[in-house]
Amino acid sequence: MYHTDSSGLLLSTSPLVFLHKLMDGEVFNYINQLYLVDIPAYMLYLISILNIKIIMIKTTDLNNQKQINNYMEQREPFIIRNASCIRTTSKKWSPEFISSINPNLKIPVKRYRKDNSINVSNTTLCNYINYLIERRDCHYPMKGDILYCHDIPMFSMMKELISDIDLSFLTILPKWYHYKWWRYVQFFMGPKGSWTPLHFDCLYTHNLFFQVYGKKRFVLIEYKNHIYLNRVGWRWFNSDTERPQLNSIKDNINLKMMEVVVNAGDILYMPPGTIHSVRGLEESISFNIDFHTPRSSLYGLAKVFQGMPIKTAYYNLICVLGLVFKIPSRCLFFFYRSYLNYIS
Repeated sequence: MYHTDSSGLLLSTSPLVFLHKLMDGEVFNYINQLYLVDIPAYMLYLISILNIKIIMIKTTDLNNQKQINNYMEQREPFIIRNASCIRTTSKKWSPEFISSINPNLKIPVKRYRKDNSINVSNTTLCNYINYLIERRDCHYPMKGDILYCHDIPMFSMMKELISDIDLSFLTILPKWYHYKWWRYVQFFMGPKGSWTPLHFDCLYTHNLFFQVYGKKRFVLIEYKNHIYLNRVGWRWFNSDTERPQLNSIKDNINLKMMEVVVNAGDILYMPPGTIHSVRGLEESISFNIDFHTPRSSLYGLAKVFQGMPIKTAYYNLICVLGLVFKIPSRCLFFFYRSYLNYIS
């Protein structure tokens, strides 16, 4: 089991409180925000004598391509703090800024139900931003469903945003994705408390997640641990990572989870199959790119024999044709494009 305090609160925790938490069975996985040199000596001592394993998410820099490749090869999640490619963007973008470009743009918004069903409705960008503004002073948790602008191809809908992104991150992606890279981007914008339940990315892709505005908390679980979770359908899980005492997670001591807080300007990488849930700790704007390598595209396609829906496997087949058989993306994107609006 695990618990973390990724806000940095542990640094002000008294030794007695900290010991009490440990004796209660809470094991803290220190993420990159808490460097080992910053952890008080008494905490390190208690951790050592109680034989507690500290799990820290790997960190790297965009310029260290060798290390990035190594982490990806080892299927290790990693984070790039204050990444140069979105540093300027994170200072510029806000919901009001996005709305000012095209306030009458029609966008889909989602409501996630407790049964993992997804209700989708449409509104204008201006109306949605007004919804966010009205909720800035609300206390969390809010009453009623939270509307979440989730997984939409915003760069294709608002090409004015593309020039705000520095392209240095493209070294992480296979060259097949470089031509009109922005077509593969999925965009997220939501209020504090916005929530994506526990799931893995449906194509079994690598995931490069860019946090531009606000702050989010991720819970990451390796795919091999899915046997400890309550699976629903192909890629969803109804296990509650925020309140594990209410479900079977608490009883599975072999289940290892990592909690990561992603701040404005950070990039988070998740390997294929990473099971994750996401909570908006603040009003936020972010985007991600799901991408395959030749190896992961073949592995993803083979998942059709493990319950992957045929429609999902179809998109993996497109990626195999491009990444393995070298058919250019400009020839295949027409067949792949519907994935950007696909609700699995």
